[in-house]
Amino acid sequence: MSEKISNARKKELEQPDPILEALYKGVALARAYQKQLIWTSCAIFAVIIIVSGTIYSINASDEKASVLLSQALETYSTMAPAEGYEAVHKDLNKLMEEYPNTGAGKMGRVRFAEICYDAGKFDKALTLYQGVLADFSHDPIMENLIQVALGHTCQMLENDDRATEIFKAVLQGKSAFLKDEALFNLGLLAEKAGKDDQSSGYFNQILSDHPQSIYATVARSRVGKNNS
Repeated sequence: MSEKISNARKKELEQPDPILEALYKGVALARAYQKQLIWTSCAIFAVIIIVSGTIYSINASDEKASVLLSQALETYSTMAPAEGYEAVHKDLNKLMEEYPNTGAGKMGRVRFAEICYDAGKFDKALTLYQGVLADFSHDPIMENLIQVALGHTCQMLENDDRATEIFKAVLQGKSAFLKDEALFNLGLLAEKAGKDDQSSGYFNQILSDHPQSIYATVARSRVGKNNS
């Protein structure tokens, strides 16, 4: 009996261990594809380095752009508009050219447009406001702010039709920010065009929708003037 068991055990031991067999196959496969595995590991490592470098580069660019913008605005704040424009326009142009996709670069375009407007350079302000509008399309408040500024710029260029279109676009915006100002300017533009009924409609909308607006008192007097 013991001999039968011994022979059976012997045959069992002669069979390859399935775990060891799988391990050997894995080692053999690794050796066969050793170069491929090494290259794959190198490629993954390279991607990690590139991503890390890109993140560092983005952060460094943001920091440089922020410093450049803050220095320019600090210089501008001590001067009259025309003098300030001459002092900072080169730095702000550099900011827009070298760091266009940074947060500071985008905000720099908005601030430079304001500086151009205050210096009486309305054509340049118009170009800057039009260019930067798309950068803030995701931000309803900034979008309204830029559109209102763009509308004022068109008024200074005596393009009342375009200004009217822009102020109307503000009324369609998601944010209530500066809608009272847009209504007020639409009222003035309609009044200028001799459209008293439309003008009164815009001023009345200020009184109904924005009763606490700084434009409410003037709007009320304008309604009285148009109705007299």
